Amino acid sequence: MKMNKTLAIVMMLSLLSWGLVLPASAAQMTSVSDTLSDSDLSASAIHSLAWTDGTALVALDTITVTWDAGFTGVAGLTFADLSATGMTLVDVVGSCTAADQVYPSAASETLTLTVCTAGLAAGAKTLTVDALTNPSSPGSKSITIANGTDTGVAMVAIIDDVSVTAAVGSTFTFAIASGDAGTMG
Repeated sequence: MKMNKTLAIVMMLSLLSWGLVLPASAAQMTSVSDTLSDSDLSASAIHSLAWTDGTALVALDTITVTWDAGFTGVAGLTFADLSATGMTLVDVVGSCTAADQVYPSAASETLTLTVCTAGLAAGAKTLTVDALTNPSSPGSKSITIANGTDTGVAMVAIIDDVSVTAAVGSTFTFAIASGDAGTMG
């Protein structure tokens, strides 16, 4: 009898503690993509980045966008080269006070978006970056987006010129209808 009671207590404690030791998991970054306006070698391209943050960010958290080595122009980006949805870009740190505002800065191959004082909600984001130059060698290249807790990677293919040749057959359709005889003048 004593053995049954001890077994029952151990099982009850095990069941109760099971819910307490499950690992926690944060919402993850999903739907990460980068659409290039031109994927040719050494071409100037517009990057249209998109992702969904599963985690809200607080003041001074950062979102970093890091391009593989070979992309150039990141460090020289200006405020006019950027546009976004799901967050508001602010070009003067002192005016960075409302919710969902971020302040951009760039160095080397990394663009950093620092969250302003009121935080940044979770959800879909887009960032359009003008005036970057593609690498001079072909291959798959990665663009990593990270927000401190979550990371996502978009892959792009940098390729040499692609030529497309097409032959289009022509077909004419017409109808001849009878009519009154007349004169041509």
